[in-house]
Amino acid sequence: MNPALEDEIASINAIYDASTLVSISSSTSLCTLQLPSSATVLRLEFPPDYPDSPPVILGTQTAGAKGEGKTLVDLVTKVLRGVFRAGDPCVFGLVEEVEGVLKEKGVRADVGDTQSNNGVSNPNSVCGGSDEDDGDSENAHPSERFDANAPKGSATHKTPDIVPGKSSNKSQSNTQAFRALIRTHHITSRKKVAKLKHAADNCACYVVLRSGGSPGIMYVEGSEDGVKDWVATVQGLRYKDYQLVFRPEPIKRDKAVDATATGGSGLYEMATVKEFGAKMHELGVLSWWRRGMGYAADGG
Repeated sequence: MNPALEDEIASINAIYDASTLVSISSSTSLCTLQLPSSATVLRLEFPPDYPDSPPVILGTQTAGAKGEGKTLVDLVTKVLRGVFRAGDPCVFGLVEEVEGVLKEKGVRADVGDTQSNNGVSNPNSVCGGSDEDDGDSENAHPSERFDANAPKGSATHKTPDIVPGKSSNKSQSNTQAFRALIRTHHITSRKKVAKLKHAADNCACYVVLRSGGSPGIMYVEGSEDGVKDWVATVQGLRYKDYQLVFRPEPIKRDKAVDATATGGSGLYEMATVKEFGAKMHELGVLSWWRRGMGYAADGG
């Protein structure tokens, strides 16, 4: 199997359900895709050079209500044209955008009603804007794209700005380690990674990135002021679908961690979500990270 596709299958199924993206053929790159809010299962074919070329939506493997399959196929095909960018895995972005469209229209993909049809026919319902600059930001200015009233975690949710260096408890920032978690659509720009590394060094923070594709994940720990300043740097880079999952807060670890576990300040990149999770376990923040990623309930 295409290594990029194999990695994406593992990542998607770790983020959502184990049956979200499933390979159904060992000889070809045929897969099924089931959206989190849908009873319909789609059938996709990934080309040998994926992600340089996009997958093809072949139709449905199984369908729910009458007419639902075609409605969903049309919507997913349209969204795919907007989110695909040669060289970047696209399934995470595809799922997030389709789910966002369905939620925005107030319908579920497993209900084939007239609202769903309207959602497909509306050309403005799909976020198809191309990224600008070096590939990780949106064409629209954040103040134009984000909606403060949107549900947390949606592509239009605006996270409150962090003001660098401002804290109500300066004395605590000198002794208590803080952490924050950020999620983006993807992290591929080497220019931006270089800026994040420079900021990590300047802020004396320990940073872990899941880079190279979707989703983009950032974990940072350090002093209170250092973490806030580093988060402010990330905000300024205008990453697509930027979400501050957990604002800077004191670290509460799951277990005792060796003092050398973080290796001092600096930035470290992980190629897969699995590797990122292993690093979170090593740092004693795995359960907290899993809650932030939606893998576990808030109380888990």
